[in-house]
Amino acid sequence: MNRKDNLKEKILPHRAYRIIKLDTFELIGSFVAIFLVFIAVFTFFPLILEKGIEFCKQFLDTLYVSAVFDINHKNFLIFDVPYIETYGKYPTKSFSIVTLIVSFILAIILYKNKYLKNISMTIFVLVFINILSSLYFIFFPQYFPYSLSSFSYLYISTSVVNWAVLMFIFGLLIAPIPANFFLKIVVYVLISLSVIVLGFLRYLLIIIVLKEYTYIFMPVLFLGFGIIVDYIYAVMLYGFFVSFVTASLLKKVDEWRWVE
Repeated sequence: MNRKDNLKEKILPHRAYRIIKLDTFELIGSFVAIFLVFIAVFTFFPLILEKGIEFCKQFLDTLYVSAVFDINHKNFLIFDVPYIETYGKYPTKSFSIVTLIVSFILAIILYKNKYLKNISMTIFVLVFINILSSLYFIFFPQYFPYSLSSFSYLYISTSVVNWAVLMFIFGLLIAPIPANFFLKIVVYVLISLSVIVLGFLRYLLIIIVLKEYTYIFMPVLFLGFGIIVDYIYAVMLYGFFVSFVTASLLKKVDEWRWVE
């Protein structure tokens, strides 16, 4: 093999010495456009909430013919928040004991597992929460402060705040990216829609689990599958977007300004 085949035609400086050239007018335009989308979404947010909750109620009415699901409203900050009111069930002592034993065994297996350690430790934390929940329902079930209806309102109200914060943060993150103006708007709208739509689907799943398998899993569902999951969707989509932009910019040397 010719030695020249192993040499690059051009050796670029380390990425620490590269700075993106940003057009001030385009940057301001991106911030303004994303801000307008943000305002538009929250102008229609009460309608989005109402339609989302109505869809969830219709699905639950179809799934549970004999159960009763009502839509109630409470004022929360500047929104009239709709949420589903229904009833759940408390776990029996025997069910709590079985859940405790199964969770304890699973926790030991996960702790001893040498493979996929990061995933195992994440699941271990959730299982540990379930152990504490099982102990609570074995010894203090009468002091449990939540019903399925109150949890339903808690989930929706915290989601409203979370979606607003998430859209604001990712608007700031997307606007400065040196990409096509319309592509940035599309990505921002996609991230916003994904967290809202998937948030409602997760809301449905949580209600179904609590109705079928009692309140004992409420802490795990709220802490492990609550609002924090929205950031996983958003970061994943944002990461794909940044990777796509980075790959295209690496081929365009003229887009960079080199630090001396």
